[in-house]
Amino acid sequence: APSPSTYNNMGIVLSTILTTSPYTDPQGGQTILTGTSLAQIYYTTGLQLDPAHPHLLTNLGALHKDQGNLSEAIQ
Repeated sequence: APSPSTYNNMGIVLSTILTTSPYTDPQGGQTILTGTSLAQIYYTTGLQLDPAHPHLLTNLGALHKDQGNLSEAIQ
């Protein structure tokens, strides 16, 4: 069963990955995946399960801050 805490823990682990990997989605769009981009996906997915989860909110805010997105970090 999906758990917000599990999504948070996975985000923490993924955020430490320094390598990048190209990804082609089913529609043919291409993007570069990083540990940070994967962590953001996990944090936001966890927040869909529990929008008030304090650790998810804190970690997503810190991720946005580290990327220079201060307005998003404050939200």
